[in-house]
Amino acid sequence: MTLKINNNKIIPRILIVDDDPYVQEPLQDFFEQNGIIVFTVSNAHDAIDLLNIRSFDVVITDIDLPGMDGLTLTTLIKKDYKADVIVITGHTEDYSYKEVIDKGASDFVFKPVHFTELFIRLKRVIKERQLRKERALLIRKLEKRAITDPLTDLNNSRHCFNQVSREIERSNRYDHFLSIVLLDID
Repeated sequence: MTLKINNNKIIPRILIVDDDPYVQEPLQDFFEQNGIIVFTVSNAHDAIDLLNIRSFDVVITDIDLPGMDGLTLTTLIKKDYKADVIVITGHTEDYSYKEVIDKGASDFVFKPVHFTELFIRLKRVIKERQLRKERALLIRKLEKRAITDPLTDLNNSRHCFNQVSREIERSNRYDHFLSIVLLDID
């Protein structure tokens, strides 16, 4: 089950945060057999320490962890790191899908975890992540095209008028003089 997105082989880097070795180890083995780079820790504090020195595409965390719980960890990850989060729990009656997604998780899975289902969910999360990156790149390209002349690759009149408006506002705000020089080079 090699992970492919848009015909490109993607090798995601995931972090599994679970204090139960009977969940952690089989998950790690399954994902590694499917070509995924896996790191594991048993608590949220170790996860934060690892996130400070490595980047991960996805963090898979249990809710019930020693010290800091998985939902608090999810909130921290979404605030300070660029990883997506999949939350798992065996406490089906204690948590709702809405509550977990509102904390910033990309998905929510109940234990017992079916590895194939989790793998499919991971593929979806990674595909959505890739699409967000592609969309951001496209937006940057479009923004550049909107203010750049295609022939000269210089800023176009739209950019100049926007810049002049900002400079006039700044001049008025600070009560400074403003001079503008226009040259026609052809």
